[in-house]
Amino acid sequence: MLDIIANNIVDIDSDADTDTDTDLSENDSIVSTGKYNLVLCELHQTQIHGFDANESDPNIFGHYLIISKLNPYDREKFQIIIEMYKRKYLYLVSSLHLNNHPFIRNNYSIVSNNKYIQPQIAECIYLQGDESVAIIKTIWIKIIQRVWKKIYTKRMYVQNIRRHPNNIHYWNINGKWSESCNYLPSIFGMLSNLSRGCRRIPTTFIESIRMSITSRG
Repeated sequence: MLDIIANNIVDIDSDADTDTDTDLSENDSIVSTGKYNLVLCELHQTQIHGFDANESDPNIFGHYLIISKLNPYDREKFQIIIEMYKRKYLYLVSSLHLNNHPFIRNNYSIVSNNKYIQPQIAECIYLQGDESVAIIKTIWIKIIQRVWKKIYTKRMYVQNIRRHPNNIHYWNINGKWSESCNYLPSIFGMLSNLSRGCRRIPTTFIESIRMSITSRG
């Protein structure tokens, strides 16, 4: 999963914003400046991050605050940050009542999960209170992986049927496969059933994932 995220974030940004110059972070690591970034983020918690009725954005609750934008190639650095925040939340979960959240019922289960702080592909925006928050897009990779696994299983099933001598004989005579194995599922249109009621997946995003799947066979 981490390989797919790191490999695709660069492709996504190069397609979405080819004219944007790259910035350098404090340690001179290359960080994405396009629409999508590789980030570490955490849910806003009033007990941890606070809330000022006069300055904070009233919609901050439920948003993911950006911990750090990451260089996709500097895995050692963000693994260090991940481990640091894991230790931080081990302490916070035991010392604070993080089960109370105005919008998230299972907040405690989320923040106490060992995989809570993980690299995410996200669109980074600023709220009115100048909070830097992440709109997480990594969910689409998980959906694509899940759908592709089902398609791959069906492809293997169809290909096994085609190896049967009767089906090979049918193809030699008719120039096509029998109805039982004529259709071979592919990646094209595999997310069409998700289009109803869903926000459209960015074209550059889905194309980069498709190329990644194709290159892996």
